[in-house]
Amino acid sequence: MNARATVLVVDDDEAIRETIAELLRDSRYDVLCAENGAQALALLESGARPGLVILDLMMPVMSGWELIERLRRHPDHELSQIPVVILSAVGLAGEHVMIHKPVEIDLLLGTVERYLA
Repeated sequence: MNARATVLVVDDDEAIRETIAELLRDSRYDVLCAENGAQALALLESGARPGLVILDLMMPVMSGWELIERLRRHPDHELSQIPVVILSAVGLAGEHVMIHKPVEIDLLLGTVERYLA
């Protein structure tokens, strides 16, 4: 049996975070959640290795932009290579894929599938 792919969902809005997590679980992905960049970084540094991070930009404690920068410079090459999909109502994604809030479910699931297929 193949292991299921894991997605890390990082968003400070609990309703959004849990809704996305439930959609992904229903689509047979394993899901980890964090409510800010600092929690996400702690999860990743403790050994979590998702195949994809879905990341809000505007969060307290550590923003999505700060987390991206920390991951890019992280000494663990494996962490610096995890793909990131930005999920935000504001901002530009730069070289990252961006999904705007409110989220279109088909677009979100199609994007996740493209990265984790």
